[in-house]
Amino acid sequence: MVVQEKSEAVLMLCNFIEQNANKCAEYFPTEEGSPMSFDGDVQVSCKKREMFSFPFETRVRVQMTQLDVNIPGQKTHTCTHYHWMDWPDRGVPEADMAPVALLGKLKDCTML
Repeated sequence: MVVQEKSEAVLMLCNFIEQNANKCAEYFPTEEGSPMSFDGDVQVSCKKREMFSFPFETRVRVQMTQLDVNIPGQKTHTCTHYHWMDWPDRGVPEADMAPVALLGKLKDCTML
């Protein structure tokens, strides 16, 4: 779907496992150099991982992962995956400017 919709960014607000329950399937590799294959021909590779740098002090942790999606016969699609690592299960984060800053970054990725 990321390739079909030409998505440049994905925002994940949960973890794969929360409170001992599966919340989300693992749909991207979490380590550089360890690609994942789907349906035998779709390959997703992690090119780079780093923490998102907010322009102010916050306790929020957002992991940015640069992903390449390869489908035979198509150009490689690059997408940045943003994982808000400590979003509370069934809750909302503490009020600070982190959501506004992150949404501003994601808005820069949006094609109109």
